[in-house]
Amino acid sequence: MTNQEPTIVSIPLNHLTVAPENARKTHVNARLDELKASIKAYGLLQALLIRPSDKKGKFLVVDGQRRLLALKALAKEKNIKSTFPVKCEQINPDIAHELSLSANIQAQAMHPADQFEAFLAMSQNNISIGDIAARFGISEKIVKQRLKLAKISPNLIALYREGEMSLEHLMALTLTDDHEKQESLWSSLGHWQKNPRQIKAMLTEQKVKATDHRVQFITLEAYERAGGHMERDLFSEDVYLTNVSLVEELLRQKIEDTAKIIQAEGWAFVEVSTSYDFEFVYDHERIHPEPVELSIEDTKKLDAIEEELDALRALYNDDANNQDDLDEKWDSLQAEQEVIEAKKQAYTAEQISNAGVYVSYHNGELSVIRGLVKKADLTNEVKKEPKKKKEISERLLEQLTTHQTIALQDRLSLSPEIAFDLLLTEMVKATFPDHMKYENSCFHINFGTPNIPRDDEKLTTCFGAANRQKAFQSWENMLKADHENLYNNVSALKAEQKMQLLAFCFAGTLDTIKHPKAYATKDQQNKIQELITLLDLDMREYWKPTASLYFNHISKDNILKIIKEVKGKDFNEALKKLKKSELALAAEKQLENSNWLPKPLQTKTDEPDPPL
Repeated sequence: MTNQEPTIVSIPLNHLTVAPENARKTHVNARLDELKASIKAYGLLQALLIRPSDKKGKFLVVDGQRRLLALKALAKEKNIKSTFPVKCEQINPDIAHELSLSANIQAQAMHPADQFEAFLAMSQNNISIGDIAARFGISEKIVKQRLKLAKISPNLIALYREGEMSLEHLMALTLTDDHEKQESLWSSLGHWQKNPRQIKAMLTEQKVKATDHRVQFITLEAYERAGGHMERDLFSEDVYLTNVSLVEELLRQKIEDTAKIIQAEGWAFVEVSTSYDFEFVYDHERIHPEPVELSIEDTKKLDAIEEELDALRALYNDDANNQDDLDEKWDSLQAEQEVIEAKKQAYTAEQISNAGVYVSYHNGELSVIRGLVKKADLTNEVKKEPKKKKEISERLLEQLTTHQTIALQDRLSLSPEIAFDLLLTEMVKATFPDHMKYENSCFHINFGTPNIPRDDEKLTTCFGAANRQKAFQSWENMLKADHENLYNNVSALKAEQKMQLLAFCFAGTLDTIKHPKAYATKDQQNKIQELITLLDLDMREYWKPTASLYFNHISKDNILKIIKEVKGKDFNEALKKLKKSELALAAEKQLENSNWLPKPLQTKTDEPDPPL
């Protein structure tokens, strides 16, 4: 090491070439546009290391190859002259290899956090996004992304610098600008949950994606016209609608607008719903329209269309170069054909006056079912007392009992002794079938598992599922070390570990879900209740009544009934004037600390809180 000051000289650009000793051989052109923009904006900040060439007046660049390439590119683009004076430091040719290698080893890329904080400082000095992008040869989108990252909580950026978070974690957290929310979310997540997908799911739980079928149905334009706010994820193509109640209101409004037009046809009733109710449709028979003779004009037009379609079929074989035009013509003719075909049948005035229509939103589209008549009305049987409408649909019952199944699985995972006894009981029943009274079971002992949706965020982020996932990761890490000799791996576990593993695996076979239209015997109901009692399950530890989990799926009258039941004399009559979506959110708030549970999740020992 020497204290001698380096000798800096200026060498014309066209006298410089890359030295063969240069250690960097890979990605020499990487991010060259950024380097060019930086040199153009700020000049050459660091001298090139050079040695004399065999050619007189020429020099070889030992370190600074990328800077040299950027300068030559600027000269080729006429941004600088080919004789541009380049700041250089001449070195001893004998140690050129060592210096080139040393310079590349010592060079360290700037930490991303330093870059986006530097961009923020420039932005705060009134340098526009466009200017920042131009000076560094990057797109404006990248600058916006860096500025968004710079606004993450300083405490989390510090964790990122220390390697405790990844850049992907920070990118997911940009979905909120609230530092307190960012920090509390990060600290609340278990190690197994700290992944960008989980963070995004939790931050967008109360938002609707622009790709959601409901949004495509009502259209983004309608949402924006109604004053709806949107947020864009700068790091993906995702757009989120923040006003969920407005989405629901526009959905209902669009369905009701159609229902008003249909009502004018004179039907006995028009039922409207924002979600398709299978049970309602199942409770009705459908009468069909009567045949109607087409007019002479429509008959001629239909014949002409069919002739054109026949001619097109022949062209499809002969004219392979004009397929798009043929497809367009075919679709147009078929649309005309369908309109005329629909005239071949119509409901009579008597049918319309005695039947109804169900208008709903189903599978991303408007669903209109005409000609519905109550099954009882089609017979001459004595009318029975009207059947009391169920408070909850079969679909909601299925969702509630799925939450119950996950909760029971978690409780059973934590009870190895009970799991062992239950599994042994099931094995005894299977081994000695001739000596055992037949009993229903809640378990899939063929090692199948219940069909719990893996992409339903309401289920994957619930407390019981989080516990199961944590345990799954823990066992997976322990067992995968020797996955090719699984038996040896399992047999080497301590007795206590074996019991815990058995409980975890066995719990996964548990299924208490009540699927729509599936018949459950009293014996099955009793078995589930016995299991709930045995595991001391309290669903209040696993499930809370929220708009998305419950109130959005029941009628307005039933929501009011529940609030009145819980709040008693403190019931606010003004709630009756709220729209369904607003009432659902109000109910969530009203029952937040009430310990209330819907009947399918209550145990025999559960008693609802008395009204205050």
